[in-house]
Amino acid sequence: MLFPISPSFPVLLLFTAASLGSVMVVRLGRGQSYPRAVAWTHGTIAALGVALLAYVALAGAVDPLLDDGALFVVMAASGGAVLAVTGRGGQRPIGVLVFLHALFALFGLVLLAVALVRLVSGGPLVPH
Repeated sequence: MLFPISPSFPVLLLFTAASLGSVMVVRLGRGQSYPRAVAWTHGTIAALGVALLAYVALAGAVDPLLDDGALFVVMAASGGAVLAVTGRGGQRPIGVLVFLHALFALFGLVLLAVALVRLVSGGPLVPH
């Protein structure tokens, strides 16, 4: 078995690693520019998490919270893509968009964590 605990465990690990990009938000709050390498690493790890989340969601029985978490993660990824495009011109990111990106990512991460706990504890599974 490739994932001994749950197939959503690696997804949660990737999104937790990507959330370390919140260091950028702290730097933006101080008026400093964010390091591009951190931003691209954050986006790459998150994109890997989205791809793995899609695989897990399409692979079989999942908790309904996994689908809800996926929705928030996709919304956060969309905001992140807009931030990446607007940041290429050297412009400072839009504060509201940064806030919504972080908020949706946080909601998605929490829902994925709850879904993982429910799956590991034998919680309700819904076949696709």
